[in-house]
Amino acid sequence: MRPDGALQTFIDDVESVVGSTDDEHEITKRVADLLSALLAGDYRLPPEVTRPSNDHHVN
Repeated sequence: MRPDGALQTFIDDVESVVGSTDDEHEITKRVADLLSALLAGDYRLPPEVTRPSNDHHVN
């Protein structure tokens, strides 16, 4: 599955944050801000990755 535009942008932004500092507190804060913005835009994972499985436990 290839991430859609919004998710791919989030992934790229997180990669940029992680590549720009070693400060785990700064990374956590900036990624939290990015995730908050993604979710505030009503982003939802696609149904094919959120369905329950009859074969095994999923989170």
